Amino acid sequence: ENHPGTSPRLSSSCGADRPCRPATRMAGEAPTSLVIVDRDAAPHKWATGLCGTVCREPCFLALSCVCFPCAIVQLRRETLAMTNTPYRCFQHHFLPCCGRCIPGQRVCPCCCMVLEAHCCPVLSALATRYEIQDQFQIKRSCLEKTCVGVLCLCDCFAVCCRCKDSCCYEVGHALAHCLLCVVLPCMVAQGKHQLGVEKKDHGQFEPALNAALIQ
Repeated sequence: ENHPGTSPRLSSSCGADRPCRPATRMAGEAPTSLVIVDRDAAPHKWATGLCGTVCREPCFLALSCVCFPCAIVQLRRETLAMTNTPYRCFQHHFLPCCGRCIPGQRVCPCCCMVLEAHCCPVLSALATRYEIQDQFQIKRSCLEKTCVGVLCLCDCFAVCCRCKDSCCYEVGHALAHCLLCVVLPCMVAQGKHQLGVEKKDHGQFEPALNAALIQ
């Protein structure tokens, strides 16, 4: 039974309370059909909230603010090592066809990971976050859903008011960027803290990063 403020416990990779993930995802293969995951129906909560990362992961939060791509790569590497999952572009959470058409993912996954984090930092961070949520059955928090909703509203407002020298467009665009700069580092630090809690609860995992990456 989970108590408030504690991390969900994972007795094994699959069981009665945590069903096994699909074999295609475990093998790192690109899905052949669109799969919609309802993360709001997951039974567990994050070990800490977005605001709690300031106290619980201050160093990693600072790294996320100073060098966001570096923090993304570090978190993705730890996630893949802990879950023994091979690297794929966005882990098939966005544009599943990328898992089949982008070369180099098996030959040099580290280079592809770095390139992904620098070229598409937002999608890369969200892909890692979704991977953690799917692996440990963690549902979205109210603050997370609120931030995403506000971000969508800012983007829609900016697009609707988009015209030459439009002040409204500039304001909406600036608000969206400010929200991303504040929320995304906290999300990355939240994922880092979750991995730390899971490792502590279930023992030290055997370092299998290289094996997970090259599968």
